[in-house]
Amino acid sequence: SVIAAANPIYGDYDVSIPAGKNIGLPDSLLSRFDLLFVVLDDKDPVVNGKIAERVILNHRFRSAGEDKLANPDHNDIYVEPEIAETAEEKNKVYENDFNATLMGEE
Repeated sequence: SVIAAANPIYGDYDVSIPAGKNIGLPDSLLSRFDLLFVVLDDKDPVVNGKIAERVILNHRFRSAGEDKLANPDHNDIYVEPEIAETAEEKNKVYENDFNATLMGEE
């Protein structure tokens, strides 16, 4: 198995053009992959601000040699993704049907 990752050519993914053009790889190479997943960042300033604040807090107030894991007491910073009901239903179909097919379960 091979897992690969690629970033968009100019740093921003343009949903109006095909994936191959966005990442600058020829179709002959992309056709060798069975699955292609596109992960987009919605660029929400509020969420990005919370993430940045969390990263800064983790690095600013840590003593030398202290465990590098995040402090679980600051769970107000974590963001829960909002999934539309239709997308959630599609995900269930994917999990139940596609995974069963992939794993050979019937």
